[in-house]
Amino acid sequence: AWCDAAERRIDIAIHAGPVRLAVEVDGPTHFLHTGRPNGPTRLRNRLLARHGWMVRAVDVFAWRRLGGPQRRAYLEQLLQSAERDGARIPRRPPSAQV
Repeated sequence: AWCDAAERRIDIAIHAGPVRLAVEVDGPTHFLHTGRPNGPTRLRNRLLARHGWMVRAVDVFAWRRLGGPQRRAYLEQLLQSAERDGARIPRRPPSAQV
């Protein structure tokens, strides 16, 4: 999806009523050699948040180490963390909207 206000692309956009959840898949180009997010990644997250998006990231390094059931648990944990921060996400999210 594309966020006009932040002029940024969103990997997975979940719209659930007033909640807008941006799930970003962060690979090697998103991190410094220390493992911390780099400047452009941090800027992307701040811009999206400023424009009303709740941002959650999937670490591709962690993702690759997981099997099928573990991946499902990882995504459920990611959605639960968004819910703890105030998002009300339906159990079956609607399809991504552009």
